[in-house]
Amino acid sequence: MVANVNAQWVDGNLVFVDAAGNTILTFDAVNHKLIFDANKQETIAAIATADAAAAAGEAPTKAEFDPVVALANANKAKINAVLAALKSAGIIAS
Repeated sequence: MVANVNAQWVDGNLVFVDAAGNTILTFDAVNHKLIFDANKQETIAAIATADAAAAAGEAPTKAEFDPVVALANANKAKINAVLAALKSAGIIAS
């Protein structure tokens, strides 16, 4: 059987490489970090939608409820972006 992933020590760090020798991830011993291959990393911006506020009365008005809906939709979009990035990096299954 041929291994698709190999490990090697580079400058005191444990580096995992694929069969072609491309770095997949590195355990950075000095900085105590796990560094994934930069070619697989995604940049996902923070959620810019304003925080929702509590309703002034017992039942929220449309003006009070609409920001809650906007925030929930923004959260859903970011969660889906994170899941897509994890899938494309091969960290989770599709």
